[in-house]
Amino acid sequence: MKRIVDFVQAYPLSLKTHELALRARRRTVKLGHSSILYIHNGAGNLRTADGAEFRLEPGACLSFGGSVAFDWSNDDELPLRLTLLQYHTMRIAGDSSGLHARWQEADDSPIADRLPPPLAAQVGKLLENGKLAPGHESRLQVLMAELTMLLREAESLPSSPSEDQGMLRKTMAYMRTNYMKPLPIASLAGMSGLTPSSFSRGFKQLAGKTPGAFLTQLRIDRAKSLMLEPDMNFKQIAGIVGFQDELYFSRVFKKQEGVSPTIYIKRNQQRVAIVSGLNLQDQMLALGIRPIAAPGFPNFYGTASGFPVYLDKQLSLTMPINAERTIAAEEVTGLSPDLILKADFIRNENDAQWQSAANLVRLKERDSWESYLRDIAQQLNKERELQRIERQVKKAERAGARALSTFSRQGTWTIVRLLPGDCRVYGRTGHAFTDLFYRDLHFQPDAGLDYRSYKSCSLEELAAMNPERLLIIWSDPETVAAFASQPLWKELQAAREQRVYYPNSKQWDPWGPIGRQYMIKEMTDYFLSRA
Repeated sequence: MKRIVDFVQAYPLSLKTHELALRARRRTVKLGHSSILYIHNGAGNLRTADGAEFRLEPGACLSFGGSVAFDWSNDDELPLRLTLLQYHTMRIAGDSSGLHARWQEADDSPIADRLPPPLAAQVGKLLENGKLAPGHESRLQVLMAELTMLLREAESLPSSPSEDQGMLRKTMAYMRTNYMKPLPIASLAGMSGLTPSSFSRGFKQLAGKTPGAFLTQLRIDRAKSLMLEPDMNFKQIAGIVGFQDELYFSRVFKKQEGVSPTIYIKRNQQRVAIVSGLNLQDQMLALGIRPIAAPGFPNFYGTASGFPVYLDKQLSLTMPINAERTIAAEEVTGLSPDLILKADFIRNENDAQWQSAANLVRLKERDSWESYLRDIAQQLNKERELQRIERQVKKAERAGARALSTFSRQGTWTIVRLLPGDCRVYGRTGHAFTDLFYRDLHFQPDAGLDYRSYKSCSLEELAAMNPERLLIIWSDPETVAAFASQPLWKELQAAREQRVYYPNSKQWDPWGPIGRQYMIKEMTDYFLSRA
């Protein structure tokens, strides 16, 4: 049936005025509904539970679009006086069959906005007296209707989705390198050229979390790596990653990780070495444990350690073991590890020397990063971390799929790795890369890729497939140039129509949660640069 009515109506629940004396700190306030906060006089700070910070000063007005918890404090000579209005919203829809109404659920991850000054001034006029006199409940309903109109005005400012996403990504990149600094929502929104409300909505849609939650995760992730360093105390770590004091850092850390920083460190003091043909130290770092030794691939990655660039800094105190050759057991046992996690791989089977090594646990070969993560988490008693890590990666995958949808919807794709004398063509399943590309990022595979993992093909066989689009990965420029110079290559549909994509993918590794997220970001940046 045709819908003829669809709108949201707000209903006031409470209107109260609060005052805080100089230097007073109020314990965490928890609100179960949407709310509006207006500052009459005084000055101070407000910090939400997810790490978003706002400066409180006369005329400032904040809007919280759902349940929220926050601390506030007064750092002015005058009492901090503010008015808090809480309200509930109902969606009302109607068609030819009648009207239907339901209360809207409170958002557990509310968008916190600082209203622009002109709108804040209008709110200030409405809330000038703070409390209403007895018997004026009807005036409260009128007040709510006026405030709702103002909030809708703030949310209805025009924006360009494509331009917004580009600016939001630049803002995210800025946050990744400046997470230790105060980053007010208003400043980040201004950097993106958006209003605070548009910025917060767009950010959450793109990143899967609010700006405050994103910033908190950046700070906590950095803190976890610093906690693995020797001679670092919590006060130093809190200051480095951007928390004002050690107490607040500990409280946020426990809420984020489920345990206090002290317990987290105790759980991660086990000396573990890992030996593999893959960067399985990625899984260990995601679980919060820095290995004392881990495989490196110096010729492939080009780093001194042989670790990929996105892990190199976190593994600065880890001994690299060159996995491009056979690894002898005494290289690892000489470090006296509490536990050795070892996978069999090319050139390094589980020989007699390894079988006699103390505290050795063999890891079975798996065909997905999640399986390796679960195996390693079980050995390290870190199962409770699994859901958080998997949820974080899935959010990154969903965000990547949205960002790349323009490309993924265009025709079919074939993934190849070019080696001297060998063209490896990847099937649609059975490999972490193809699972990410086809399954999670929603690119469409060529119809002929109905096999697992990859197979070696001649250039003639590739020409017979005649792919629409080619994605070349993990291939040296000289080898790619040698293939591209051949007449058969030039006759490929992808080559003729300039649909050959060759990103710098040497650092891409989809076998671990950290590498997977790094790869999604790099892939997104590459494709969008080709738009």
